[in-house]
Amino acid sequence: MTKKSINKTENKNGKKNLWTWIHKNRLLILIVTFLVVVPLALVITSYVGTYVGSQKFYFAEELTDDVERIRDFDSPDSISAFDLSIEWTKLAHPTEDEEGNLVGGYYQFLLRYDADENFDVQSVRVTTLLQTDWARMRSLGSSFNLNDGVDRATNVPFNHELPTRPLWFVNVTEPTLYLKIEYTILSAGNPVEKVAYIEYSLRDLNPQTVENA
Repeated sequence: MTKKSINKTENKNGKKNLWTWIHKNRLLILIVTFLVVVPLALVITSYVGTYVGSQKFYFAEELTDDVERIRDFDSPDSISAFDLSIEWTKLAHPTEDEEGNLVGGYYQFLLRYDADENFDVQSVRVTTLLQTDWARMRSLGSSFNLNDGVDRATNVPFNHELPTRPLWFVNVTEPTLYLKIEYTILSAGNPVEKVAYIEYSLRDLNPQTVENA
């Protein structure tokens, strides 16, 4: 018998032995599947579903067919027309009112832009949003104008209790600040309107002051 014939015979016997083992241990395989594989799949599905559900970003009170969902955000230094600075100045924890509702909580930020000398910036308007990953907590702030070289303080309401653990091994401590920045620059004598979406993480940051802690 040639070496090639021996290898074919060994492969055939190996497959036969494997199917024989599976047939003999089919009950054990079924039990392991239900005790390990199925729960693991459910856990993975739960984690993925929870995270994906928290990643719906829109700058409106409610998500309707007419509201644009934002999927991509840039860093604060991504706008070439001006330098944007963000400072987390204050955190006011919410308190319970007589009906047990959380009220009075907000995050305060100091925003400022300084126009690049190569751009003629006509206007800058900002809309703020605080939203968490994993937990479905979001709060839309106000819209306001910024002036070149002028600090502007803004309070973004956030009446949610943090930290929270929506899932095992997941600890949500702070929301993320998202900004919609609508600005107009003058190009060849014509106004050009642009929109930028900015993400500013508060992870590992601390506000200057904290109230109602």
